[in-house]
Amino acid sequence: MRLSTYNYAMLAHYVVGRELVATVPLRMAEYYARILPVRIVQPEFPLPPFTEMMQWHRARERDPGLLWLRQVLTQAMA
Repeated sequence: MRLSTYNYAMLAHYVVGRELVATVPLRMAEYYARILPVRIVQPEFPLPPFTEMMQWHRARERDPGLLWLRQVLTQAMA
């Protein structure tokens, strides 16, 4: 079975009670392992790095709040 979602944060919820695996960053896995009945298992093979992206509508290009948020996220990821 293969599952996909537009809401990445919901992956841990989707695997609860099922024989499924969700590949997520370690910090996210550690968070959900504290609050959900899931366990963390290291893969037996190397995984490619995750690519993070930001998207926004052109109409919000100059929105002061979103400009600030994009700047904060860009600095945090640097």
